[in-house]
Amino acid sequence: MLNWQAATLADAAEIAQLHAANWQRTYAGQLAADFLAEPVLAERAAVWQQRLAAPSPGQQVWLVRAGATLVGFYCLYPAHHPQWGHYLDNLHVATGWQGQGVGRQLLQHAAAQVALLGYDPQGLYLYCNQANTPALAFYLRLGASQQEAASWAAPDGQTIATWRVSWPAGGLDDFTKGART
Repeated sequence: MLNWQAATLADAAEIAQLHAANWQRTYAGQLAADFLAEPVLAERAAVWQQRLAAPSPGQQVWLVRAGATLVGFYCLYPAHHPQWGHYLDNLHVATGWQGQGVGRQLLQHAAAQVALLGYDPQGLYLYCNQANTPALAFYLRLGASQQEAASWAAPDGQTIATWRVSWPAGGLDDFTKGART
C-alpha cells in the first residue's frame, strides 16, 4: 500500500537523492558526465533544501511511500501561468517502481490537489526534455499534448531542448478519479 505525505524540510535529502539518481540514469549523455558523477547530488540537495525551507507561494510538494521507502514525489505550483495553468515542476518515480502505476497516481494526486485548492478549470503543464522519449510517451498516453519547443538552462551550464507538455482545462478530470489525498 502506498502512503501520501506532504514534504517537509526533513525530507529534502531523501528527495534530492531520488531526484539525482533519476537524473543520473535519464540524463546520461545529455548532461555533462562530470556533473552527473558527483555534483548533481549536492546541487539537487541545495535546491530541495531551499524549496522546503522557504517555499514559494502555493508550492505543493508531495511524497508517496511504500512503508518508509520513498517511491516518488512531485512539486506543483498552482495557478502558475495565466495561459497554461498549474506548473508541475517535478514528477519522479524511483527506478524499481516505474511501470507500476506510481507516475499515474502522482499525476492523479496533483490534479486532485489542484481541485481541492479550488483552482480548476485551469490546465496542468510541465516541461519534458526532448530526448526523454519514454517520459514524453508516458505523458501523451495519459492525455497530454505536446505544445511547443522550449529550452532548459540546465545546472551543468548546458541549454537542453524541451517540450511544453500540457493537459487542458477539464483534461484533469480523468486524473482525479481514484486519486487519494
